Amino acid sequence: MAAAAPVPSGMAQQTDPVEATLRAPDSFAVLQLPLQKHEAEAVRSQYRRLARLVHPDKNAHPKAEAAFHRLAKAFDDLHDPESQAGILTTLRSGTPQQRSPSPPPAAAAAAQRWDYNPKPAAQEEVEIREAAARASHAAKRKRERQQEASEARARQLREELEASLLSDETRLDARSQSWRSFAAAPAAKKVKPRKQPAPPAATSAASSASSAPQSEGAQYACFLCRRGFKTAELLATHKALSQLHLINEQILGMRLGAATN
Repeated sequence: MAAAAPVPSGMAQQTDPVEATLRAPDSFAVLQLPLQKHEAEAVRSQYRRLARLVHPDKNAHPKAEAAFHRLAKAFDDLHDPESQAGILTTLRSGTPQQRSPSPPPAAAAAAQRWDYNPKPAAQEEVEIREAAARASHAAKRKRERQQEASEARARQLREELEASLLSDETRLDARSQSWRSFAAAPAAKKVKPRKQPAPPAATSAASSASSAPQSEGAQYACFLCRRGFKTAELLATHKALSQLHLINEQILGMRLGAATN
């Protein structure tokens, strides 16, 4: 690909790019390209470089818009390989290139314009890196929010478990205190029944016979339950099966334990 070089036609001495563009005799001179074949990329590069100089938004010259249209026309002539070859043949044969009339403002506004101010490669690389950094930051913030939510949930579950355990411990302490109070309390005194008045003499014998204790003649006794039994087998059965005996044994055990503590 041939390198772009100034045309030896006196254009390099022009200080105003707008005037230089309008005075250029052909499309090669407009784009400041030598009169030879050029690749499309070289044509595009020259167009972009010069467009930044003559575009009306960049240049306050009153003829800047006309110069920009002239530059766009030269780009269209040389960017297409077939069109470039035809113009090159015409110029080499000595026939001047026919200039097409400038389009009216309305048509020029509707015509397709090439990007006259492309982003440099360094700027594009910076924007790509910034976009990647923003995406990485967003992903990091998402992970942090998920971790914070997970930690908050774990903290809530831990607090609920601690509250439940504390409630269970409180209930157990209350029950234990109740049992200790029950064990330390003295045994309830039995209320002795009031003695009935003596029956008449005529019925004293019958009354004494009917009111004889059931344990009369008992040879064995359970002092814990205060009951007497005639045989050892009856006493053993009482100790093994009697609910009263079992309860009295539990009460005695609690009282002994409280006394030792």
